Amino acid sequence: ARIFRQNTRLINLYFNKTKGLKR
Repeated sequence: ARIFRQNTRLINLYFNKTKGLKR
């Protein structure tokens, strides 16, 4: 669960970057 939580944060950051780049 700890790894999953950290992964979620990393994915969220990556997703946010992609969204900003796409925009």
